[in-house]
Amino acid sequence: MTGHNFSAESEPSRFHPLVITRNPVPRGERLELAVPPDSAWFRGHFPGRPILPGVAELGWAIAGAQLVFGYHHDPRHIECLRFRQPVIPGERLTLLLQADPHCAERIKFQYHRSGENISGGTLCFDS
Repeated sequence: MTGHNFSAESEPSRFHPLVITRNPVPRGERLELAVPPDSAWFRGHFPGRPILPGVAELGWAIAGAQLVFGYHHDPRHIECLRFRQPVIPGERLTLLLQADPHCAERIKFQYHRSGENISGGTLCFDS
């Protein structure tokens, strides 16, 4: 899946990041992502200083969890969601996705930039 985006379309999407690499980690994967500088998410958010909306980061984490863990549905709820630093056009991010060791249907996600944790939360796919 490297060199592709999260969408099922064959054409690159202006709403999804480019997956540069996928690497296994205990109970999950680490995805290296390129944030498209022309992403439609940046349009109007905010003029002169565009930042990625939190809903986009959350959507990418959900799509990543679906890709890595094979879920075909959205999470039932989200816990401990926190956005610490903004994401700007053209950045490279690492998305770490790991299943909870006590409940495989709870996926912890963290975005990192240059080793710094910039956002994260827990996706609960359980019923």
